Amino acid sequence: MGAVDKNAFCDLMNYLALHQKEGTLPRIVEDRKGRTCIVYQEENYSDSDNLSIYIIGKYGNNFQKVGNTYSCLLDRNKLMLDAIYVDKKQRGACMGDALYDFTEISASNMGDIKSVIGTFCPYDMQGCDSANEPDSVLHKRARGLYKKKGFEIITIADYLSDKYKYPYAKESDFYDRSVGLDEDTFIIYKPMTKKTFADYGLHLSRDGILVPKPLMHKYSKVICME
Repeated sequence: MGAVDKNAFCDLMNYLALHQKEGTLPRIVEDRKGRTCIVYQEENYSDSDNLSIYIIGKYGNNFQKVGNTYSCLLDRNKLMLDAIYVDKKQRGACMGDALYDFTEISASNMGDIKSVIGTFCPYDMQGCDSANEPDSVLHKRARGLYKKKGFEIITIADYLSDKYKYPYAKESDFYDRSVGLDEDTFIIYKPMTKKTFADYGLHLSRDGILVPKPLMHKYSKVICME
């Protein structure tokens, strides 16, 4: 592993101080070239029940947002995952994993959340990607991420055929998040459980930064790991 650029790291932390929501812990990730990026919860002054999670990195003289999720709290115990996106150039570096994990970590401060719900609608973010990927590729990629994070991807037909199999779901979820009820309407579900930072493979440093355990040694000279 190469050394961490201390100046670039300090620039990221200074940027973070201006945009991060007070009280949340930033998480380190690395892009496909091993450059430092940070996942953080952006300050949202309009609604405390909304979660805006971003990944940013320093590229040249500019900070670039390369990933994001948007979520909101429903019924006080259900989190609605509206979108999860990673820039095409950064895919394959586990950034989607980091975004979702950080969403769970941040959501733990929002109340007694029992489950996560979201519509299954894979797409390229318009205006962000230079060329759209085929739907089959997008669906395979999205399914892989959700399955990896413990979600079930179900249709309204699945739910209606055996409601007892999905005790954390209700029929109105499908009505609320889709244009109609049909066998092609997919919704993702995941019961939420309380986890520790260690469950996500993270170390909480003395500096208040969440560092993936495999990267602890690499960042020990810029962050106090004790």
